[in-house]
Amino acid sequence: MAGCMAICGRMPPPPSQIYSADRLRNWLRQLFFSGDVLNKQPCLCSESWNDDIIVEILSRLPVKYLLRCRSVCKSWRALISRSYFVKKHLNHAINGIDNSSNCTIRLLFLHNKNFLEHHPESMLVDSLKDFVGHTASKELDIPGILEVIVGSCNGLICLKARCGGVFLWNPCTGDASKLPEQTVSDANWDDMFYGFGYDSTTEDFKVILGGTTTTKIEVFTLKKGSWRNVGNLRDYGKISGQGCLSNGALHWIEKGRDYQYSSTSRIILFNLAEEKFLEMVRLSFLSNNKYSQIGMSTIRNSLFVYCAHAHEVISDPILFTIWTMEEYGVMESWTKVQIHRDCVPRPPALHIYIGPIVILQNGEVLMTWNELHHSGNLSSFILYNLHKKKSRIASRIRVCDSYHQAMYIETLVSPITGSGAVDI
Repeated sequence: MAGCMAICGRMPPPPSQIYSADRLRNWLRQLFFSGDVLNKQPCLCSESWNDDIIVEILSRLPVKYLLRCRSVCKSWRALISRSYFVKKHLNHAINGIDNSSNCTIRLLFLHNKNFLEHHPESMLVDSLKDFVGHTASKELDIPGILEVIVGSCNGLICLKARCGGVFLWNPCTGDASKLPEQTVSDANWDDMFYGFGYDSTTEDFKVILGGTTTTKIEVFTLKKGSWRNVGNLRDYGKISGQGCLSNGALHWIEKGRDYQYSSTSRIILFNLAEEKFLEMVRLSFLSNNKYSQIGMSTIRNSLFVYCAHAHEVISDPILFTIWTMEEYGVMESWTKVQIHRDCVPRPPALHIYIGPIVILQNGEVLMTWNELHHSGNLSSFILYNLHKKKSRIASRIRVCDSYHQAMYIETLVSPITGSGAVDI
């Protein structure tokens, strides 16, 4: 295994040059014989290590290479489709995020090309930190016309299409699955709350959906393939929008009975394993009527709450305040950082900063700002360095409706089975 780890950083030949598993084995042998790996790991000389080494190498390849490798031979196609291999590849992708190495987090957004057509595209988030004038993106074939992003988890994205259907979709493989019709329905999804996550206790994906005009809350479980009623929200105030996934639960910031945020607002969570709502912490730092916008996201599985200061108050030097929960569930662990108004590009009239999307590994905050246009909202990405207190343009791609964005990792997880395409 040590010998395998010594070469995992070396990319194998492209699949177009691989005609059989033997060819890859020969490439691996050349790598071992080219150095002193065999001298340190003599057990690798035997034939018994071949299959294990192939699995280790393939499980570390990007999805785009694995999709091509499925055409090498039938045995490789079966291997790459198996549940245990998909889970192994997923673990490598998650560990890459945690270790800041080989990070494959992508940002899904709607690209506005001609003010009329909106094309879903994605880009590597890590590529933004080295932006020098062009950020590569790729167009995606999305099921239906995107209306609402319900959530993102383990490489799958749950979305509502304009046709009315709710889908699970893997943007890397292009596979999609339409969910059965749900009974919870509000005419306006802006008044609904929803979320998508993974229950590690049952190894199952779950979708939650609820509305303000009904007390019914439904949960869809992928393994059962059906919706179930799980209760109501009578004990809490209003929540709406997409739930933020962290530590096996979905989180929303509660609004009061007057539908406003205040110092009495709480983080309400839905535990995916227990399938019930709980109160997490009160957000005492949310002063009444002080902020124009409040949202929540995650950084390395830690929650952070961002508060946009009122834009019309020019005398306020602060544009955003970001509160990060360093220790999950502990109120005393909140830390505060602020983004100063004079340290970001001063937008013309009718430009509105939407808020932080994610905090990158290098400490920069990726955020968007919208331009009100006769054909709709257009937005761009900017990066703000918390340490240097400076900002720069992160991408010149014009994005339509910055609320239709999602972060995801590149995996092979199937939206039909929740694991591999087959389990042989």
